Amino acid sequence: MELVATYTDAGISGIGIKNRHALRQLLADVLGGSPGFDTILVHDVSRWGRFQNPDQSAHYEFLCAEAGVKVEYCAELFANDGSLSSTILKGLKRAMAAEYSRELSVKVSAAKTGLLKQGFWQGGRAGYGLRRQMIAPDGRPERLLQYGEFKGVQGHRTILVPGPPTEIAIVQRIYRMFTVAGLRRPTIARILNAEGVLSESGRPWTFNTVHGVLVNPKYTGDLVGNRSKGFLDAPRTRNAAATWVRVPGAFEPIISRRLFEAAALVLDAQRPVELTREQMVVALQQLFKRHGKLTGRVIDDTPGLPCSGRFRAAFGGAQGLYEAIGRLTPHPRRYRDKISDDQVLERLARLLATTGHLSKAIIATDPAIPSPTSVARRFGSLAKAFARVGFVTLSHKARGTLVGRARIRAALTRSLMARGLLED
Repeated sequence: MELVATYTDAGISGIGIKNRHALRQLLADVLGGSPGFDTILVHDVSRWGRFQNPDQSAHYEFLCAEAGVKVEYCAELFANDGSLSSTILKGLKRAMAAEYSRELSVKVSAAKTGLLKQGFWQGGRAGYGLRRQMIAPDGRPERLLQYGEFKGVQGHRTILVPGPPTEIAIVQRIYRMFTVAGLRRPTIARILNAEGVLSESGRPWTFNTVHGVLVNPKYTGDLVGNRSKGFLDAPRTRNAAATWVRVPGAFEPIISRRLFEAAALVLDAQRPVELTREQMVVALQQLFKRHGKLTGRVIDDTPGLPCSGRFRAAFGGAQGLYEAIGRLTPHPRRYRDKISDDQVLERLARLLATTGHLSKAIIATDPAIPSPTSVARRFGSLAKAFARVGFVTLSHKARGTLVGRARIRAALTRSLMARGLLED
């Protein structure tokens, strides 16, 4: 035989096909009609995948056979000749491949639970104001792990430690603004954004990021894990509180337990009740009568009401809110009728040249550009619109490197030259 192509999904989980790009390309080539080969060499039956439904891997082999491409197994003790013994053994091997993943999932879950009970951090971001630190097997602290870094030494563990003093001060300030000053979460986010303080991801603060700081017990030094589970390829579900793993005093606290409990009491008092659609309409009418307008800020700053996102989901945006109470939007947007796609892209390019960055929040502050929702609707998504004007999406860490800054400058220059805003 002559090898003409190799399809490899190195280091990718075999319990699903979503991230198996090589396997998907193989099937596409085979079903395309002219793959350039007549036989597929597979190491063993499990290489199709460890799908929890064994018929899935059988289906992919069947597609190859239907297209006239033969499948040969290199490490199996039987010939793939369609005989009764071959069919039975392949079915058994597929079930064994699925069982391997199930058993491994149980072992990994038990191991992570055991490490949690010992007070070790089990993956995920540390959180604003905190950092991850490697711990040697003898308990000796070692280096701090930066964003995007992971420990690669077997036997070492990870704990959380206080971060930079500036971030610790911001976390403590958030708790004081919420419990002492009585400010609501959207208001706290607006204050921090106005001061130029960025969240852990390097983006502006939102209701959710402030809420995440206020509800996480890790700021008091407590470790709480096993709050949710995602068995194999199934969607994650929330575990009952009785099954959570709690380790008090696992880390050095940056917030007192008394302040954390005070914040919990305020959150319980502010917890909105579930409103029917009719009750939402009555609440909107009362808000409009009191404030003369309906905005996300007005809704979020009103105690006892669901967040503005719930109202947008129920009525479909600002225009829907006004229509629900029988009024017209005071400043309706008509950009879709007045501004072409090319004009939108040109204004996005000018905004990028001015700010050096593009985001949903930045677009929303520019009255000359349609709303972020409208831009996303025009071009399919904000990311696609950004790509049309040459904006390079990089992680917060990559943007700070020399290569990242050079890529941003090069993309910006190409965009400006393409639109005649910069001479060659």
